[in-house]
Amino acid sequence: MIKRIVSNKIIDLAIDEAQRIKDIGLILKIIIDNFKVVNVIATVSSSFELANELSEPLTGRKYIINLYPISFEEMVKENNLIEEIGNLERRLIFGCYPEIITNPGKEQELLRLISDSYLYKDILSVEKIRKPVLISKILKALALQIGNEVNNNEIAQIAGCDRSTVEKYLDILEKAFIIFQISAYSKNVRNEIKKNKKIYFFDNGIRNAVINNFSDLESRMDKGHLWENYIISERYKYLKNNSKERNLYFWRITQHQEIDLIEEDGTKITAYEIKYSKNSKYKFPKTFTTNYPGAEWQIMGTGLPAYIPVHDLTIHLPTLKLYAWTHGRSAYNISLPQVTGINQISETASEYNLFQNYPNPFNQFSIIQFVIPAVDSRPDKPGYKETHLRETLCLKW
Repeated sequence: MIKRIVSNKIIDLAIDEAQRIKDIGLILKIIIDNFKVVNVIATVSSSFELANELSEPLTGRKYIINLYPISFEEMVKENNLIEEIGNLERRLIFGCYPEIITNPGKEQELLRLISDSYLYKDILSVEKIRKPVLISKILKALALQIGNEVNNNEIAQIAGCDRSTVEKYLDILEKAFIIFQISAYSKNVRNEIKKNKKIYFFDNGIRNAVINNFSDLESRMDKGHLWENYIISERYKYLKNNSKERNLYFWRITQHQEIDLIEEDGTKITAYEIKYSKNSKYKFPKTFTTNYPGAEWQIMGTGLPAYIPVHDLTIHLPTLKLYAWTHGRSAYNISLPQVTGINQISETASEYNLFQNYPNPFNQFSIIQFVIPAVDSRPDKPGYKETHLRETLCLKW
């Protein structure tokens, strides 16, 4: 986003944490009005700081960019697809704040520092809130309810405050880019839930820091909720980072049939059911498919239901590194058959850069399970053939 805006421009002045400078909005207005070609980048920690300090003086003179925690899409572009798949469990537990990504092994310590310094001290000081214990209780209640519908009265009862205080704090947390809300989807179909909402965290690591739980995935009871939070927050970031104007909802009827994510793009509706499983089977509710016959739907699991052989592959993905293993041993001679649009590859290596500079037919990205026909040239078993399977994560939008 920043590259698109400032490309081919010289940045004359950069100010970090601009809200800490008294009258910064007026100062920048004077600079811009008197130096017509000056380019300034000013960062603030939250949108309420932007509104309080910068918005009014800079009306018509600014371009606002929201910088969310680093997305899966950005990490794939920076590294590669397979490497980022390998980091998935780490992302689900520790999130994607820049400092977390660049300091492996120090995630818990750093997340606690970020949580203590930003979630509480900075937000409380900016909004002059004098009850850090209260905001801590509200955050913890929200963190324990990701994936579930949230009721402000219940949160108020848990935190020991009134509903209006909860609403005020939720607004602050949204403007600080800690949480975001999605509403219920309804077109006045009988029994549809209309007024409820769900709340998700922009970053899994912050969510886990709030409840002080950094346990590995397999030992967790909430891994399904972590997966749901990750998928929905990634979709939110992708849409915002790529300036795609779409509405996100969840759907439920009073008989407890529900769909995790509804995406509305004009008259087009896409339904996503999110399951932490490689081979989840799910039948979308008949009430939904009957009342929204034109809707598309997908299951967002951790794997595809069927393998796609390389020789049948006609989808080109950019910069995908494909790895082959021989049951824990280093790879031997791997001979890949003809792939549409790509010359046949045959070499001795454990890594293949098969797809580069090919158009991606998807809006976002897709990671596919590959069955790799392989020839093992071990001297002790001449001509021995073996098929190697590399299972990957499916995140197809």
